[in-house]
Amino acid sequence: MGFRITTNMMMNTYRFNLMQNTGQLSSSRDKVLTQRNFNSYAEDPAAATHAWRLRRSLTQTESYRTSNTEAYTRFNTAWITLKSIDDNIVNGPNNEGGVVEAIKRADDDPTGGARTALGKVLSDFADSVVFGMNGAKYGDHFVFAGNDEMKAPFTWSGNKLLYRGINVNAGSIPPADKQPDWGKMIPADTPKMDDSSLTSLEKAWVDYYRNDGLNPLNHTPDWVADYKKYLEDMDAYTKGAGGEEPPKMPDMPEKMSALDDAWMEYLDGYPTTPLDDAKNPSLAANDPSANWGPNTAPADMPEDSKKLVTSWEKAWYAYYDDQRNGGVNGVPSPAAQKLTDLGYDWIDPATGKPIEGKDIPPVDEGKDPLEQAWLEYFHDQRDLSKLEAMMNETKDVDLGMGFLEDTGNRDLIQSTAFNRALPGIAILGYGVDEDGDPKNIACIMKRLSEIYSHCDEKTGEFATKAEREEAYRLLGKFNTAHDKFNEAYSDVNTQAEFLQSNGTRLKDQEYNIKEQIAEVEQMDLADAIQDFSWAYYCYSSALKIGTQLLSQSLIDYMR
Repeated sequence: MGFRITTNMMMNTYRFNLMQNTGQLSSSRDKVLTQRNFNSYAEDPAAATHAWRLRRSLTQTESYRTSNTEAYTRFNTAWITLKSIDDNIVNGPNNEGGVVEAIKRADDDPTGGARTALGKVLSDFADSVVFGMNGAKYGDHFVFAGNDEMKAPFTWSGNKLLYRGINVNAGSIPPADKQPDWGKMIPADTPKMDDSSLTSLEKAWVDYYRNDGLNPLNHTPDWVADYKKYLEDMDAYTKGAGGEEPPKMPDMPEKMSALDDAWMEYLDGYPTTPLDDAKNPSLAANDPSANWGPNTAPADMPEDSKKLVTSWEKAWYAYYDDQRNGGVNGVPSPAAQKLTDLGYDWIDPATGKPIEGKDIPPVDEGKDPLEQAWLEYFHDQRDLSKLEAMMNETKDVDLGMGFLEDTGNRDLIQSTAFNRALPGIAILGYGVDEDGDPKNIACIMKRLSEIYSHCDEKTGEFATKAEREEAYRLLGKFNTAHDKFNEAYSDVNTQAEFLQSNGTRLKDQEYNIKEQIAEVEQMDLADAIQDFSWAYYCYSSALKIGTQLLSQSLIDYMR
């Protein structure tokens, strides 16, 4: 039994085959045009997955290159700026001599007249260093501003240099370790005058220390000589050496001082009995202060507290003024005072230090000089802490080195990231040393400019011996600061070179990834053209068959 193939069945089969040929032709044509092995995930899932990973790596590498280029531009700008500053310090404009040469010329000048001119030169150099640091910019960002790149990092407030609003010379010595040097040092634990166990001589010394009395070593009452003459005559009269009436005994002061009492006690045995040197007020060995404690106080303390400069000196003045008057007000020694007793809520009762995060009152709000001294110190220490925090600021960028976090505390592993923050104080220095001198190279030059400006314009002599000593001390510290500047300069140069080499590495890595992508995704053009030719042939054949089928169907229809 035969099976009749209808025209409708042939047309359906034809249409199905034609659509397949059309699809194959389109796919082969796309491969010729794109030269890709696949145009959908379904065509080759394994290759598509591999290609996706390579594409993601390529995108990341391109991002790393962009970040690396940006960081390199910043460090190259910083390097150019520091090179310019260093050239000015060492060589000066047009190689006419910088700071170092100017100092040498001024110091070697026979008359010293060049020193006043050096003061102006040093001031200009200090300003130029600050201008150069502020002028280093990347777009609108200040390169040497650390993490706060939208504001100029350095500003002058008079001759005080500020970094992001903080005094770069913060870091003074704690008040308890710094007492004013007012002259001869006196025991702080001197007994009270009403101590009944004291001898007359000890009371004389107490009177001297506490009540600004006369120094027993340097002052002998006027009546002592007359009284000694009277005692000698009386002794001679008693022994029958003369027959004259003894002279009248000198009048004693109506109110005997402690020193008068001490001399009277000493002269009681004069001259008939052996002299008791232990009671002689004029002997230095009889100063009992060595037994009155290790703490010291000034003998020639100023009478007017307005002459004092620092709040710390005023604090000591308040203490010793009270001691001089018998300690009736109970003013504590600045070295022993505890600010926890003052009741401030910003003080940690356990440590006596300011509580982090709470504002410290202004210095002028202190109730007395002692509080003001400590407020001044605390403000200075908080400024130092801020400088140290800004010194350690980081601005980490991912340059393709891993960028991993510690699994324990989730802190970034620094060896996997690059820190592009450049705090200016890391370059110029900050804080003060053990002598209280600045470490910042611009501040050192500014202070030297002040000292040299005070020199005599004709002779070049320093204004004071203290300024002369300070100048030569600062010259040595200028060299140290310059050496540290050069170290920071070299470090910036090293980092710039690293960024340059890292950029080359990323470029090579990007080229290598593109080659791998080509191997996975791209196909041979000859094979693609061959596949397209075969698909086109099949498509043409399908069209020819369709023409034949269409003619037969028409004849059948006409019958």
